[in-house]
Amino acid sequence: RRSRSGFANTNFSRTRRPPSRHDRGMRTVAALCRELLPDRRTDGALLAAFTSERSEATFGALVQRHGPLVWGTCRRLLPDPSDAEDAFQATFLVLVRQSARLAGRDTVGPWLHRVAVLTARNVRRKNARRLVRQRELPDELPTASPDSDLRADV
Repeated sequence: RRSRSGFANTNFSRTRRPPSRHDRGMRTVAALCRELLPDRRTDGALLAAFTSERSEATFGALVQRHGPLVWGTCRRLLPDPSDAEDAFQATFLVLVRQSARLAGRDTVGPWLHRVAVLTARNVRRKNARRLVRQRELPDELPTASPDSDLRADV
């Protein structure tokens, strides 16, 4: 006896399972990670506190929370460690300048990643322009022939 699907002796039930969210367990992981943080406030709350109080501790909490992400992004995109350090610092300077505008967000991690990528690309572009303008010096410099007018003066 054949079923509708064409397979013999199959008893596949076509029951629908309820749709499951792929990130169901991640919510609990995120909650656990938040408990491990020294400051449990959201990024937006930390930025609002930094904007109003100019507190170094709140900005330090943001750097501690998102610094590894920004540093990893800068190091992957820039081979020179000093360029990566410059891009890292520039990224957080942009955060300081834009802190009032970003205070309403729950998280600034994706925004910081995008700024780090754009900053690193700008550093790479600037380095490429500088390398195009630079020329290698020749191994031997041409010797200047003494000018006859100069000899007469001496």
